[in-house]
Amino acid sequence: MLQIPQNYIHTRSTPFWNKQTAPAGIFERHLDKGTRPGVYPISANLRVVVLRLI
Repeated sequence: MLQIPQNYIHTRSTPFWNKQTAPAGIFERHLDKGTRPGVYPISANLRVVVLRLI
């Protein structure tokens, strides 16, 4: 089994974000934009029906 060396120091390459420092798009749901109302629930229900038929 491989072991982590004793002198290994973990560094984080991605900074921690909060609501002020994060890109605005992270807090937006992609389904809220560009999808007509009612489209997603219908397609989700169709997927369940298709899976039951298989």
